[in-house]
Amino acid sequence: MWYSDWRVWAVVAALGLLVLVFAIIRFFVRRRDAEILIGRDVKSLDDDDEGGVRGRPRDASRGTRRPRPPSTGEDAFRHGRDMALPRPEPDRSPRPTEKRKAKLDRTPPLYPAGPASDPRDDQAMQKPTDDKDIGEKLGSRIPKVIITGAGSENIVVDGGPLKRFVNVEVLNSAGANIRSAGEIGPDRLFVMRLAISSLSLTSLVRNPQEFPEETIPKDSFIDIVVTSAEFEVATDGESFAQSAVGMLFLPGDGGPATLNGKQSIDFRAKASIAGKGYCHIVFKFRGAIIQSFLLTKASEVAGGRGEITVDVEFSLGGDMPPKVPEVPERDRLSMLTSMRKEGFNQLIISGRDGSDATTAVFNIDGKGLSKTIWELRGALENRAATARRRSKADLERDLKEIAPLGAKLFNQLPAQHFKTLMPLLNRKFDGVIHVARANSAEFVAPWSLVYDIPLTGKTPIVCEVVSNWDGRSDLVSGDVRQCPHGPHGKDVLCPFGFWGMRYAIEQLVSTEHPQTAIDVYEDCKIMAVQTLYDVDLASLSAHLASLTKIISARLPGATVSIQKSKASLETTLWQDMPILYFYCHGERTNPSDPDVHLGIERGQLITANDLNSWAWFWMFQQGAMMWQKTHPLVFINACSSVGIYPETLMSYVDVFIGRLQAAGVIGTEIKVHQKLAMEFAETFFTHLLLPGNTVETALRALRLDYLKEGNLFGLVYTPYCWADLHLSMLRPGADNGP
Repeated sequence: MWYSDWRVWAVVAALGLLVLVFAIIRFFVRRRDAEILIGRDVKSLDDDDEGGVRGRPRDASRGTRRPRPPSTGEDAFRHGRDMALPRPEPDRSPRPTEKRKAKLDRTPPLYPAGPASDPRDDQAMQKPTDDKDIGEKLGSRIPKVIITGAGSENIVVDGGPLKRFVNVEVLNSAGANIRSAGEIGPDRLFVMRLAISSLSLTSLVRNPQEFPEETIPKDSFIDIVVTSAEFEVATDGESFAQSAVGMLFLPGDGGPATLNGKQSIDFRAKASIAGKGYCHIVFKFRGAIIQSFLLTKASEVAGGRGEITVDVEFSLGGDMPPKVPEVPERDRLSMLTSMRKEGFNQLIISGRDGSDATTAVFNIDGKGLSKTIWELRGALENRAATARRRSKADLERDLKEIAPLGAKLFNQLPAQHFKTLMPLLNRKFDGVIHVARANSAEFVAPWSLVYDIPLTGKTPIVCEVVSNWDGRSDLVSGDVRQCPHGPHGKDVLCPFGFWGMRYAIEQLVSTEHPQTAIDVYEDCKIMAVQTLYDVDLASLSAHLASLTKIISARLPGATVSIQKSKASLETTLWQDMPILYFYCHGERTNPSDPDVHLGIERGQLITANDLNSWAWFWMFQQGAMMWQKTHPLVFINACSSVGIYPETLMSYVDVFIGRLQAAGVIGTEIKVHQKLAMEFAETFFTHLLLPGNTVETALRALRLDYLKEGNLFGLVYTPYCWADLHLSMLRPGADNGP
């Protein structure tokens, strides 16, 4: 029997030993982190502390706490008191508009202000303390981590310029911090206190990331949206609802964000149901989501205990480079895709005005959504064009098969909350649909193919722009965003019912290096990667030669290299480049595989995991990430290269942007014909390389060019980047700005 075989027991013993070693290592790592956090390595700041926890000294002989350190002077500085950020003078902070100010000032706060408003800190905050003063006092003794004195719980990290984080505290009705889920059960009032300041020990945010302040101008207001399907929320003086909004003023001097003289903003909340609950805390600027947090209330267990946690679910920052662009100033409708631990996807929509009336969160059936996306992409492949010009009959059939599935996608996603979409439905919106994908989200919808003209089940009619077309002249003329015969009421099949024909759509994932401009130097290198099988190699060679000619005409000093194997790509991918172009196959290991792999050589697939492993090896070998100087735009001209389904495990979008820090990714939703794919890429780069053009303007020009010939082909290419992403031509050695 197996239990009498000594080899089995040897394996069991070895596994047990490995588990024990892992547990010991984990214990010492956690102990080391805890010691750093409480400041035991900051000995030069408190030489007289002989056994007490840093910031909470005890008398060694009696075991009691020593008197509270003074709040000012050199002694206070030795205890870290002067390291706290100063409270700005209330009358010197800019104010919101009068209308919003009246709304925010309507009633006094229900609960005490945050830690920075502790009256014991008033003296310490009267005189500003900047980074220069700190450096002069400490000299070379600036520590890795400093914990401020007993009256303040802020942390200064790295000993350099003070960094700001979002701090989230949960308080009960008495103003005390709570962490137990049992204290925020149904109908029990609590407060979420939000602040942007130096890191606080009382914050519930796990693995905090720096607030991406480099993406906004100095001295700006930040919009805050708090929304939940399980909690009711409200700001002071407002009634409870599914969503609430507020704002904080972020000063450019590095101090904490303020509003009406306070260094935090409170959102009242209560759980509407028992058990688990989730609340999204979204920070926006110019309508763009720059950071988002997910507050999770665990299910109550015996004794009324359970955990309250807050995690970063989306962020446009973390390790900000010296040159970071500001969020482009555009009119935006914002969406955040997220996922709960139970497997339900969630969509948060925030309207243009940012009010609670135009903000909503709702659950999405992942299986139902996945089925719709499969059906939609299947219809696109069945109707895939092989030539640029389509007949009138072909276009009508395309609309009859694709539009109903696009309408189904619309009903499953944004149509669940019509108030947020009124500007779109009234055809009065000409801005950007901004989609941020949370780290937990397992789906990205083909937003360009969303169809919002209502189809009620009756036999729809074909729009006059198509029915009156002769099939020879251009279907439309000029840079048109609306149907010349619209707006339509219902049951109409029209090319302009698709979002991709009317709106600019930017889809973003979390990244440490958000980019709206790609630096292009005169002597830059550009890389193309080509497949070697199941294509017309002669046509492909001619395509790459034409692409090289287009690039050379705009960038005379650029060199274009062509990689034809997985091995050569692995050894050259690390180079800085503004453009990385793939023409290859998108392969699946089986028909039900949600992941797409890039095929260059037959039998040699490049997986997303391969790219991730190469990046890690490069960092291990060189001590730096890839693409330090230039973050490229990656164009993947492959079948279903960015076809992301709810069950997709790891996509090229996640790897290229989220991990390798590319500026953006463009790919196809379906299998495309070789001739059309090559033509599309050549025309796209011709437009993109023109001065003043962006990814949006280049894609829009192509979509309209194809539509003029009765072809919806332009909708199958999806960008994952800022709509305003563009190439910025630079000269070597020139002063090109910060």
